[in-house]
Parts: sequence; structure tokens; C-alpha cells
Amino acid sequence: MDQDVRDYVMRRIPIGEIWGVGSATEAKLNSRA
Repeated sequence: MDQDVRDYVMRRIPIGEIWGVGSATEAKLNSRA
């Protein structure tokens, strides 16, 4: 997958909506973005 496409998709999907990501992990990942 092209990096630009991957970046586009990842910006559109909230981390908390990805199955298996808990709220603590979501907060940690969002703080790194």
C-alpha cells in the first residue's frame, strides 16, 4: 500500500474505533500523533 494512501486512511479512522484498542491505548496513541 502506498504511504500516502495509508496516511490518508489512518487520519480518517479514529483510533478508538479500531477493534481491540482500549481507551488507555487510544489516549497514548493520540498523544503521539
